[in-house]
Amino acid sequence: MKKTFGIVIALMLSVNMAWAVKILSVSPSNYYGHCPVDVRVTGEMKVVVPGPFRYQFLYSDGKRSPVYHKFFMRGKHRVHTRRTFHRDFSGTVRLKVKSPTQTASSSPRHFRIRCQGQGSGDSGIHGLITQLSLNPLPILHKPCPTQVTVRGRFRHAPMTRVRYRFVRDDGVASPWISKTFTQPGIFSPKYTWNIPHSVNTRVRLQVKAKPNLPGGPSWKSYNSPKRLLKVTCIQTPLIGPMTLHADPTHYTGPCPKKIRFSGSIHFNHAGTIKYRFIRSDGAAGPIKTLHVDHAGTRLVHTYWTLNQSLSGWVRIKILSPSVHYSPKAHFNLQCQTAQSGQVTHASIHLTPSDYEGVCPVTLNIKGRIKVNGPALVRYRFLRSNGAQTPVKSMQVNQAGSYNVWNSWTIGSDYDGWQRLEVLSPNHKLSPRANFRVRCLQPSGQQESEDLLEVIVPGVVGGVLGIIGGNLIQDTIIQTPPPEGGQIGGEGGVEPSFEQSTPPVTTDERSPSTSDTSTLAESNATDESAEANDRDADGLEDRWEARMLERYRPYFLFAKEERYLPSDAIYQLRHARILSSSYVEGTPPLQMPGAIEECREIARNPSAILECGTPPADLSKTGSPLPVAADLNDSLRSDPGSGTSGDWDEAIATSAGLYGHVVPDGNRVKLEYWQFFPYSESNASAFEGGWELLELWIDPKTEEILQVCHNPHHRKICFEMKGAQKLNVSEHLVEYRGTDFNETLPPIDPLSAERSPREYQNNALRFFERDGELHPAVYVEKGSHAFWPTEAGGMAGGSPHNGDGHRYLSTLRGELANLGELGHPLPKADSSSAVILRYGGRWGAWHTPGASPQYGPTLHCDWTFPEAESDLQKTLKNHCIY
Repeated sequence: MKKTFGIVIALMLSVNMAWAVKILSVSPSNYYGHCPVDVRVTGEMKVVVPGPFRYQFLYSDGKRSPVYHKFFMRGKHRVHTRRTFHRDFSGTVRLKVKSPTQTASSSPRHFRIRCQGQGSGDSGIHGLITQLSLNPLPILHKPCPTQVTVRGRFRHAPMTRVRYRFVRDDGVASPWISKTFTQPGIFSPKYTWNIPHSVNTRVRLQVKAKPNLPGGPSWKSYNSPKRLLKVTCIQTPLIGPMTLHADPTHYTGPCPKKIRFSGSIHFNHAGTIKYRFIRSDGAAGPIKTLHVDHAGTRLVHTYWTLNQSLSGWVRIKILSPSVHYSPKAHFNLQCQTAQSGQVTHASIHLTPSDYEGVCPVTLNIKGRIKVNGPALVRYRFLRSNGAQTPVKSMQVNQAGSYNVWNSWTIGSDYDGWQRLEVLSPNHKLSPRANFRVRCLQPSGQQESEDLLEVIVPGVVGGVLGIIGGNLIQDTIIQTPPPEGGQIGGEGGVEPSFEQSTPPVTTDERSPSTSDTSTLAESNATDESAEANDRDADGLEDRWEARMLERYRPYFLFAKEERYLPSDAIYQLRHARILSSSYVEGTPPLQMPGAIEECREIARNPSAILECGTPPADLSKTGSPLPVAADLNDSLRSDPGSGTSGDWDEAIATSAGLYGHVVPDGNRVKLEYWQFFPYSESNASAFEGGWELLELWIDPKTEEILQVCHNPHHRKICFEMKGAQKLNVSEHLVEYRGTDFNETLPPIDPLSAERSPREYQNNALRFFERDGELHPAVYVEKGSHAFWPTEAGGMAGGSPHNGDGHRYLSTLRGELANLGELGHPLPKADSSSAVILRYGGRWGAWHTPGASPQYGPTLHCDWTFPEAESDLQKTLKNHCIY
């Protein structure tokens, strides 16, 4: 019996008591940072027979852990050890286990330790800061007090605490500033000193750093090479007295009238200045540079051509080296036009004249008045139902034919007529324009609100509207009539600054009080809201129009901008509609012919919605169509007047600027869409661009909550809450957000980041006048991208510094408001329906890869009302940008 028991014990001892020995983990396994660092190694062994064990961890550099003794039962057991590394290590560790009868060893496990800034006895502290430098400083000669900004640069290690300051040899130093860096990188500190008197000293950047570890080493100091700081204060200011006079200062007579403003700037010594002319209407001329080699007086001048009575002023603004203003040159102009002309003919044309279909339907009435000389023409439209439009007055300054427009929306079966009556300078009555309407699905509505438009030849968008019983008055620039001649400003003026103030077509009804109701008051009852909400978005149309006017943008273009904004419908009338596969000037691709049924757009722009197969109407197809509008190359800089580079027209009519107002949760969103027929950048050129400015307002207080600019399909947003207001110039103010940074890094064009982090809540500018804020839009040269200030930009992009034409847009809310895709607001030229529903591209290809854009409703930033949720789901699958 004892012999048998001994045999069993021997067999048990002969079997593997431990096997499957392995290293489970090394933490950290790949380390880069400050040393010393502790490394924990975890192993595992599987015990078959219980018993006492000895185990040890072996490192490839010959180091070993202590030998551990422990009794283990059957099963898997984890074992651990730690080792502190003071220097770099790259090698392996393995687990070795000994039992009473055998030895087992795991496979080696590799790991790596890299100590940042490794040095003798300093645990890496010498390498915390490297590449420490200070930027060169310019030698300045300028009036004092002045400011000088010093900038430095250094590379830092990860997990580093830093304190830095700028120190001058004359004993002046900036305060210490502390920062903590978790990742390695480059930091560029800066500091601005106020210099009250001449300075000649040297500056260095002093940095203290230490690892951001508990109980780590003490601070280590670093110093950059010194740079010369030299400022010589000029006791006598560069600019002396300035004068400016208007010629004439008082004028009564025929208009347009050009006023010359002659001024002088006295220089106390040699120097260079930048200046511009600013005007009482908020417009500003381009920035000019004037250099003198010695003291003396220099003469400057500008012009202003006006087409209507006005009392105003012009003054000189010196921008640099410091801001100065001349006295204001006031003037008073009263326009009087000789009434020598007579109306020789009046005619009227109505479309459609015979209609059968779904109602309501809008009839477009075009009247034509021919005069043989200058005259103040008073006219109105008469209707078969006894109604008549208010009497309108239109001042014409030479012989020619002039178009006037009217529309009539019919909601049930009706046979009737409309005619044009001229009341003065002589009476003239046009023949009747008869029409017939048969409704297949009568709406029960007899007539909707009227829209009366008055358009002078060559102008698209200058209109007078009667909406909901209230007159909406707009200004009109007169342009050459078909018979020849020119109406408007005289030649020989400064095109870069001069803006002709257009004549006003007036309404002769007694003026009504202005609409100042809030949204809550406007929608007081369901009946009133429905009757005045023709685009069915839940907001009253008049309130939408007032908000669009109230917050219309202030544009600041770059100097020498060649491609002007333009009326989208004007450009479409002169375009060819082609297959969207066409690439202009690319030999392998043949130019397709124009789509035959689309030739009608020259006369009727809404015909484009029937172009192609299927027709290019988003409300019918729900997706983009393979159709492209090949815009007329000769009109790339034509705002809609027939004259290339006509800034007067672009400014006076806000050519190509359209609005959209829609509920967005508990806020209301305002969208301003600006059309540019041609754009170019350093990388490409393309036709048919739409740029967007977004505002969100509180519908109760009507205050701005948020503003977003969208340059190059990025989104730069600014929250007004908590922003700090600063004055930039006489009418320009800047709001700075909580994340303000004076210097913004360029945006990488290849980056997929839609909302660059450094640009959000940074800064936003407004044009402020009479207590109202208008968001500033800095327009990038060539590409026309919208920016909130001149700061930042795309890497390698064009400037957007606003040193060219700048003006407050003259947008009229009711006329520019597009409405919704499902319910476009009616316009005589069908502009709302065309812009919202045209599903093709608004241009043709001119550079391979630079695709012309689709219209606003196919942009992902277009917001649909709740009533159009089905359209939203469909179109958002195809939206771009």
